[in-house]
Amino acid sequence: MTIAFWLQLAVVLVLLGLAALTVAQAVHFDGQIDRAVRLVPDGASDDPR
Repeated sequence: MTIAFWLQLAVVLVLLGLAALTVAQAVHFDGQIDRAVRLVPDGASDDPR
């Protein structure tokens, strides 16, 4: 196997890791947003002022 193959494999693994990290952070922040909404019940009213 050539050096180019190993470099491509390394790039693919790094990109997959970044994608997984992005999904994990999105799930984490979604939970934080839900928690903030529960803590401030009147914070998200449908009546713009």
